[in-house]
Order: sequence, then C-alpha cells, then structure tokens
Amino acid sequence: MTHECNFILELPLRPRRSYLLRADGFSLIELTLAVSIVGVLAALAFPNYMEFIEKARVARAISELHGLAKDIKGFALAVGTYPNSLADIGRTTTLDPWGSPYQYWRVECGTVDDISSVAKLKLRRK
Repeated sequence: MTHECNFILELPLRPRRSYLLRADGFSLIELTLAVSIVGVLAALAFPNYMEFIEKARVARAISELHGLAKDIKGFALAVGTYPNSLADIGRTTTLDPWGSPYQYWRVECGTVDDISSVAKLKLRRK
C-alpha cells in the first residue's frame, strides 16, 4: 500500500539570518581591538617620525649654513673684508629650521685661517 503525501513547501519571503551573519556593524570587542592595534602602531611609529623630522631639520640647517658661508666668502672676495652682519649680504630674516634667527659674529682679531676654522665647525648627528 502506498501513501501519497501532498504537502506544499513554503519558503519565507526573507531568509532568516543567524546572529553571526548579520552585517549591522562592529561589536564593541572588535572596535576595541581595532583601536588598540592602531594605538600600538602609532606609538611605535611616532618616535621614528620625530627622529626623521629632526634629521631633516639638521640637514636643512647644514645646507643653509653652507649657503651663508658661500655668501660671506663671496662678500669678502668682492669687498675685501668680511661683512659686519648678515644684513650686509642681504640675509636679515633668515631663520633656522627651529624658528630662531641665524647669528653671525665677525671675528676682529686673528687671521683668515682662524675665521675659516671657526666657520667649519661640524655638527654631529645623534
């Protein structure tokens, strides 16, 4: 004997989603983890960034000092004496990378070698 079962398969209009498959947003744990990771990466990167900025400032200062020395030597060759101030070579508002004005002192006593040895001080990088 055979039984026939007639039934209708009804599909819901909207498929049910499980809680894990919902895309409503991030959980508090996920957000905390993401913020923590970003914080750790920033804490590691910031000192390196500041060191890079400081090295760039030192390199810029060295370059500007070479330019000032060239202008001072050019003035001395043209006029026969060293300038009294940076204003004599047209450099009145020159600021270093840290925002302070460059200072120039004319050494009155000594030879030209003494003056050039003072101008050739080397900056050491840390």
